[in-house]
Amino acid sequence: MRGLAPRVARDVAWQRLSRGGFWLRVLRGIGGRATPGASTSPASPLPRLETAWLPTYRVAFTAEHAAQTLSLDILVNVHAGHVVLADLERAEWTEIAEIGGEFAFLPEQASALARAAVLKNLLSRRGWGKHPRIVAARPPELIGYPVWAYYFATRTGMLDAKLLDAMSGAAGGPQFKTSLLATLAARQQYRQSGD
Repeated sequence: MRGLAPRVARDVAWQRLSRGGFWLRVLRGIGGRATPGASTSPASPLPRLETAWLPTYRVAFTAEHAAQTLSLDILVNVHAGHVVLADLERAEWTEIAEIGGEFAFLPEQASALARAAVLKNLLSRRGWGKHPRIVAARPPELIGYPVWAYYFATRTGMLDAKLLDAMSGAAGGPQFKTSLLATLAARQQYRQSGD
């Protein structure tokens, strides 16, 4: 299975995700600096940093209006249905392990969500407002979307995670966390059904 190669380096992700609030940084400064390089071993203690692969449908469209032609890539998360417009022309790809499990959204549903997102995007573009035409659409392709996941224990001893988009470097909000939890639950269910 193909996955997008992360653009944000592991060192940068560790630096951005491991730092706490202002007072925590001050206390770390007094007591010594925390060494970067969180473990990637599942058996290691927390904190831990790893690349999480979110299963995502990639749907490519070609649109025309007057003499202009535009190619668009839409990414649809298979568990939460979140839709993102992506620029994948210069993206690098890598081979990843197959992501198994039951998906909440079928390829046909992902295609319909992506088409609606393309039309909304085209209608909001200057000069494309009247009668944009989608001339080609590729069938949805299942890919892995990379997210840096920083797992840590809270003060109460509970497990929590901070997420960072490995392509753009943006902080992962509730949508990413929902998608990650759904992916982890589906993967666990898939493994248990295989035993």
